[in-house]
Amino acid sequence: MGGGLRRTDDYSADAVSLGRALARLGEVTKDARYTGAAIKIASVLERDFLDSASGLFFGRTLDPAAVGVFRERDKPFAHNVLAARFLAELARATGDAAPRERAKALMARLSSPKNLDERGRMLGEVLLALDAAGAYAW
Repeated sequence: MGGGLRRTDDYSADAVSLGRALARLGEVTKDARYTGAAIKIASVLERDFLDSASGLFFGRTLDPAAVGVFRERDKPFAHNVLAARFLAELARATGDAAPRERAKALMARLSSPKNLDERGRMLGEVLLALDAAGAYAW
């Protein structure tokens, strides 16, 4: 990853998982190094994975050498839900509202009736992301 973190892969789910772990470590330990690293990962996520047309994150970075089906970059629903959780958790860890607003916008894009119907009853991560982002009112 850019910003002082060693780049080991090109998948948004891996970046998000590491970012979530670092945000949580920063929140629990109050160690700004962890929170700072999580902020850098959020920046890399936006820079390398964001599809500005849809507002969703691609599952992997662009590979100019890819051929066939590997040339197509998808925007996996599950990866985007986890990205929303990461951004909401980063907001909680930093006290900055901007990542939470980004998480809410991401969840609004993901929560279309069609997208949710395709998931059937497998909505646990969606509900956790909505809760973390504070994207609903009970």
